[in-house]
Amino acid sequence: MSEAAETYPEPETFTGADGKTYRVKPLTLNSLMLIEKRYDVESIDDLFDTKKLQLNKLTNLRFLLWICLRQAQPNLSEEETGDIIDVGNLPAARDAVVAAFTHGLPQKPAQEAEPSADPQNSPAGEGS
Repeated sequence: MSEAAETYPEPETFTGADGKTYRVKPLTLNSLMLIEKRYDVESIDDLFDTKKLQLNKLTNLRFLLWICLRQAQPNLSEEETGDIIDVGNLPAARDAVVAAFTHGLPQKPAQEAEPSADPQNSPAGEGS
């Protein structure tokens, strides 16, 4: 297995109102471009700012969830996406969308954290 595959997060899941499990995959470039167009964002950083994407608005949440689901379910419409969400699974669906944005990019493994540049500043007893 490649190093990138080991650090790439698993897709988030939630159970729809229809009882099916839905996988919310990390966003593709095409998905990001759809979001960029809808929100008329000024920079790529804005695409990952969940506050700027206004997830507290239901129309935005439905749109973003649809964007995240369409890779696995290309025939699912935005309106149909709204039908799989109800009051009971709304928080789980929102969390899955947030995860697609915040965990959708490969993360650095913990062992790649930058060591202290000055060995005298290391805690006592730390070593290999």
